[in-house]
Amino acid sequence: MSFDAEAILALIPVLVSVIAIFVAKGAVTRSLRPVLVFVCEVRDEVWCVQNVGTGPALDVLVAEKDRDQQPWARFKRVPPLPKDAKIRLRSAPGFLPVTYHDAENNAYSTICSGYKNRLQKGHVFGKPDENQIALDSYERSQ
Repeated sequence: MSFDAEAILALIPVLVSVIAIFVAKGAVTRSLRPVLVFVCEVRDEVWCVQNVGTGPALDVLVAEKDRDQQPWARFKRVPPLPKDAKIRLRSAPGFLPVTYHDAENNAYSTICSGYKNRLQKGHVFGKPDENQIALDSYERSQ
């Protein structure tokens, strides 16, 4: 019986160390997570996608549609967005989604409709063919 108790007591520090590693990894991922939202600059009547998170947003892909029942269309790839950066969009349809990745290649999405941003993990739309994606020279503002 004492051998079992000694073995269990010896495993406790190992178990605590493994849990600490997972907690630390999650904290690092959250501390570098980009969060993209759509904001309207009322003065200029222009919509922007802005990174309000703490890490860079990579592989940023914006789409649009005018009605809920329509498929996503007009895909545009925009440059990576560092923390606090924003890019002006050229149009303002009824629905705007954006998909993006963090530095560890985790996928995230934001959908905006009716001035409401909804964030989620993963992609909000399937990856379109590369020939459907336009590269646009968006106007970056700080």
